[in-house]
Amino acid sequence: MKKQALLLLAVVVFASAFAAAFPAAAKVDIKKGLEPFTYKENFETNELSAWASYPLWQDTAFDPNMRPFTIVPGDPNISLMERVTPYTHVDNYAGAQKLLGMVFLEDSVIRLRAYLKTQLKPEFLKVRLAAGPDGAVDYTVLAPQANAWQTVTVRYEDLVRENPGLKGKPIKVNALAVLAKFPGGDPAMPIYFGLDDVVFEGARPAHFQFAEPKMHKLSEWKPYIPDAHYKKGDTLTLKGKWPFAVDRVDLAVEDFTKKTKTAVRAALRSKAGDWTGMLKLNLPEGLYLATLAGYSGKEKIAETEFTVFIDPPGLAGQHPRLWFNPANAAAVKARFAEDKFKALREDTLKNAKSSREQLPLDKLVFDIDSFAKDEPIIGNVPRSLTPWRERLRNRLIHANTIAYGLLGDEQAGGYLKDFLVKFCRFPFWVHPWFETRGQHIYYPVGELAMEVALAYDLLYDRMSEDERKTVRDGLFRNMIVPAQKGYVEDSLVTNDTSNWVAHITGGSLMAQAAIFADAPGERPVEPYLTGTLFKIYDLIKKSIGRDGGYGESAGYCYFTMQSLSKTLPALQNVFNVDLSGNIHLTYPDMIWAGLITKKHFFYFGDSGGGELRPMTSWNWLLAKDKDPKLSWLVNHLKGGETLMDVLYDTRAIPRQDPFAENPVRVFRDIGTTVFKSGWNEDDFVFVMRTGAFYNHQHIDQGTFWLADKGTIFIEERHGSSYYDCPFYQSHYTQPVGHSTVLIDHNEQSQRVGDPLLFAEGFQDHAFIGNFLDGKEAAFVSGDIGRLYWGKVKEMQRNALYLKPRTVLMLDTVVPAGKDIDVTALYQAGHLKDILADPKASRVTKGGATLSVHHLYPEATTVKAEQTPIYINTLRESPLYAEGMLTATAKTQGKPLVMANLLTTDGAGLKTKAGEGHVAGSQAGKEFAFSTNPGGIYKVSSIETDAVAITWTGDVTFAALATTLSKDGALLVRSDEPVTCELTKGAVKYSLGKPAAVSVGVAAAPGKVLVNGAPVKAAKYDKGAKTLTVALPAGEGVLTY
Repeated sequence: MKKQALLLLAVVVFASAFAAAFPAAAKVDIKKGLEPFTYKENFETNELSAWASYPLWQDTAFDPNMRPFTIVPGDPNISLMERVTPYTHVDNYAGAQKLLGMVFLEDSVIRLRAYLKTQLKPEFLKVRLAAGPDGAVDYTVLAPQANAWQTVTVRYEDLVRENPGLKGKPIKVNALAVLAKFPGGDPAMPIYFGLDDVVFEGARPAHFQFAEPKMHKLSEWKPYIPDAHYKKGDTLTLKGKWPFAVDRVDLAVEDFTKKTKTAVRAALRSKAGDWTGMLKLNLPEGLYLATLAGYSGKEKIAETEFTVFIDPPGLAGQHPRLWFNPANAAAVKARFAEDKFKALREDTLKNAKSSREQLPLDKLVFDIDSFAKDEPIIGNVPRSLTPWRERLRNRLIHANTIAYGLLGDEQAGGYLKDFLVKFCRFPFWVHPWFETRGQHIYYPVGELAMEVALAYDLLYDRMSEDERKTVRDGLFRNMIVPAQKGYVEDSLVTNDTSNWVAHITGGSLMAQAAIFADAPGERPVEPYLTGTLFKIYDLIKKSIGRDGGYGESAGYCYFTMQSLSKTLPALQNVFNVDLSGNIHLTYPDMIWAGLITKKHFFYFGDSGGGELRPMTSWNWLLAKDKDPKLSWLVNHLKGGETLMDVLYDTRAIPRQDPFAENPVRVFRDIGTTVFKSGWNEDDFVFVMRTGAFYNHQHIDQGTFWLADKGTIFIEERHGSSYYDCPFYQSHYTQPVGHSTVLIDHNEQSQRVGDPLLFAEGFQDHAFIGNFLDGKEAAFVSGDIGRLYWGKVKEMQRNALYLKPRTVLMLDTVVPAGKDIDVTALYQAGHLKDILADPKASRVTKGGATLSVHHLYPEATTVKAEQTPIYINTLRESPLYAEGMLTATAKTQGKPLVMANLLTTDGAGLKTKAGEGHVAGSQAGKEFAFSTNPGGIYKVSSIETDAVAITWTGDVTFAALATTLSKDGALLVRSDEPVTCELTKGAVKYSLGKPAAVSVGVAAAPGKVLVNGAPVKAAKYDKGAKTLTVALPAGEGVLTY
């Protein structure tokens, strides 16, 4: 049975289902709006069924190690199987996870089977629940049996035994994970993890039981989807009921992407046990999200979402429509005829002609079925991937489409029409390897479908209706259906933060937009259209930081935008659906995090290098939003003329460079901190990453770049290849390949962190705690301790920026049990550039020097160590050995502070150790840091427990302090650690949590403001001469 049937509760048999799932039905508190629900999965459909590895694979879109397969030789049973390769002799982990949205009650139960195929002795098998505010809730099986199927049963009392705080509470289950630990892996012996027959008998928030309209329910998506679309002015008729009594049912309808604006409100009426309502849809064309809310008295106890699609009129047979329509096609063609596009026109015609000559139509044959259904991988991909991709002919289709559609090349049009008809008769386009693994689709097919859809749109009038139908059938069969199976129903890339989502959903949506309404009734529209819109919009919401920056690095941001720039304008033009969302936030980190004047971006993870390329894929957004800063960036990076320059004339949009803005900035969601002394090529730049996982990142939280005086001293490694480098997974993506921290010399010390917006309760990811930028200093505290598999209780990577050219890095490590070795890594490029010294190491490049002063502890072992040369680096000539600087210290029964000061300033550094601290001065700036976390120390006339402080004249800057006084007089006291800069009459602050903060003030102030707003609850203690204010979390300014 397909999983959709297993996941959907048959509301018509609600009573019997309730009795079967909940024998003790009285225990279910229906006032909480729950209904019984059973989730089942046995993987016999040979699909991943929205399961993914736990923790996630470094590239969530393409995990070659996880698939439905037979794990026991000779046994045809299909289970979910993961292969884990130990890279060194250290602990290894295997597991899987699935988003759910259920509730675990006192009579709930989870049953599953697991198979641990290994020569090792597994330490544990955990069933882990993402329990919302209760965090990760575990049930643990110690010393599970290896090499045999074992059944695990989890009941409420089992969870309460390990998590006593849950007693008497319903447990919210946002996700279910299974995790196994294998101590001391052997690099010669892979580990295999199998999972099967998962059953969760529990509850879920109750759904409205629709009798009308006819609905589709996709198991991985919350809203229901009506089978029919509407026209403006139509009447929406609703009929149905809740599985329990409610007093009132309200309806709210709002724009799908602008949930702050409610378009319509209405109330349903109760009649004979059903709730009914009729709503006139006098709304603009587009996609809407409707919410039905059920109330008991004044309490909302149930909620169900569904969509409403209002179609634009007159679309049938109207072409072109995707990027322009008949009304503005002439203007686009006229712009293409301008002199500035002469070279582009010539290249387009030349490429179109060349492609036709290289592939006569009698040579176009279907042979994709000859590729192996299963074959070895080379690097990370099947060995025949490149020959298969050559058969997709994207460039041929694109060149001839533009040559005909915009340049009037009749030969291109005739050839392309015949090509499309023949190509769209192919039974499938995807490589069989992906279908065998239950994935149905691969992103190049999405890119191909965009080209086919555009060709259909521009050649529509040239084709006969039979030819059009052939193309429509091909797009539906080879793109829309497999994308629906893989990325909507199975929700591959479950965290929705991979560029693959843009390509695959983009291909499906452009195809659906191109053929929509051309042959009504020829094939179903829903749930294909709205379901795919769910997926692409989830990508847009989750892959972009809410305060700026794209989660994947710059190279993949470009790649994502390449597809979005084709798809999103088409959706708005055809359906009046604007999914641009927060795409305007994709680029600010490209401006700040690097040397923008040199067009160099300090990237993290898989990026393909740091050189910023032309941003023509942002042209549509620039034309839409007319953002002056984006206009400046697009023109700053502009290369030759492109098709996007033809489609979107942005020349008249004003430009505003960023150089008047503060060069210091934080991007909290993606975890990037930028300390910069200015915007010039020779200014100091420090960029550090301590954030959640998105995709294509490396296992490297806490890593950083450092450049100054035109030289990059600390950098990301380069030269590896995702496809064919033997060191890619074992070194390049691992902590050892980055400027982060290792524990006990384990090259794979960290795990892949949990995503930021995925499953509440699974929050084992790095994050930025405190950040503050002041006049003379700035500070950030990056928390990376959750990534070390329980080896540490806490680990903060703190950085105090002493402007303009010095960073004091303070790694504070609290061991979880036994003492551990802690090693800080500095990736410096060539080994010959590193001079290791126990007191002050140096990295020298081209006459410029970075000094790394090892200030604490004294017993620090410092080395220059050789690192692998990656496959593409081997092409460099002359070839130099590559290396890193390492500094190692031990915890010795207490929290460890590792202090390393990095500076390019030649001014003499002076330091002096004191009780519980080290004090010093660098380039005229006084500073001190704690060597006893939480302890109070005295330096000069200051007494504090701050992680670090610096002071100049009448400005004092303290990081993570709860108390700070000077000459015996209180400056600041807080009941939560606060980072603050104190100047006359003001405190600039950063708090991780709300806190009551007291400030020493000689006399009662006449006015107290927080972030410019008056504070009514401020209290002044005349005797103690203190002003106390309740401050919110985050950054702000208190003035008095």
